[in-house]
Amino acid sequence: GLWHCNICLAEFRVKLGPGKVAGIPYLRRSLDVFEDSTFDASGHVAVLLFMSLQVVATVVGRFIAYSLLGAATLLCWPFPSFIGKHLLVALAAPAGLVELVTFFIYVSLFVIQAMIARVGARWHPNDWGSFGQDYVAFVLVAIADTL
Repeated sequence: GLWHCNICLAEFRVKLGPGKVAGIPYLRRSLDVFEDSTFDASGHVAVLLFMSLQVVATVVGRFIAYSLLGAATLLCWPFPSFIGKHLLVALAAPAGLVELVTFFIYVSLFVIQAMIARVGARWHPNDWGSFGQDYVAFVLVAIADTL
């Protein structure tokens, strides 16, 4: 039960506030925090949901790109090297394009996360007007529903 340093084994003097620990009520909530007016950290949840979308988009994009590159390499393998190298450049172009689109999606989601984090914990999709209500809220609810 006591916290201590893993290196020197000295005990930490940790004092929690009276009553319940602050994080427990947040952990016992559902992910439908955008309709709940009593939840005051929807910005943090939005950043976490966009992070999960960022990971999924990157994994799927990289998988597609590497699959396309592998297929292009297999198609060029039987040709002599002077023909195969030029053919590989042409056939690998879609893989490069998928990598570029994946990177653009990654950076876009990072910018959205930074904008939400800049506003703070009380950010809500309604803060961004009709764009937030129509698009951002839809994406966040879709992510939350899949978890």
